Amino acid sequence: MYDEMFSLILAAKKSGSEISVKVNGCDNGRPKVIWVSES
Repeated sequence: MYDEMFSLILAAKKSGSEISVKVNGCDNGRPKVIWVSES
């Protein structure tokens, strides 16, 4: 379930960006993720 999330975080870290991830409730059984990126 979280594989895509981790892949995005790893890709962002490799590109030199820092990402803060917030999980806000669930949507159709999956977590609602709010992406707050800081470069």
